[in-house]
Amino acid sequence: MSIASDESSLSRAGVRIAADFLLRWSVAALERHQGDLLEAIVFACLAAENLRHPAEASGSLQPLTVKQIAASLQQPYETVRRRFIALHAQGSIRRTKDGYVACLLENCDSEEDARDQLRQVRRLVRELAAVGIRA
Repeated sequence: MSIASDESSLSRAGVRIAADFLLRWSVAALERHQGDLLEAIVFACLAAENLRHPAEASGSLQPLTVKQIAASLQQPYETVRRRFIALHAQGSIRRTKDGYVACLLENCDSEEDARDQLRQVRRLVRELAAVGIRA
């Protein structure tokens, strides 16, 4: 077997594993967000950005605005604003004086969701390692 063939097989395996992970995430996200995939993506983007940029002094989550998330997702402001309204009404996000933060571990459902996501990421890393891809 040639090096190119080995790399092609490895690439195919990596794509298959990543696609399986994305599909599992999508199904879980659709369940959590009543079938609204864009709402799930908006929430995931806000949570990721909150965690990526912790507030300087306190180390807490950095609030972000609708405009920042809309730009990050390359979606119209009004589309993202409507999702923020729905997420806020559900208690999934909260408003601060500087923007919004995701309520990541503030209720039992979110904590269980976080544990499930961690299990899914660990599974992804194990599956990638099993075919020789280091994450």
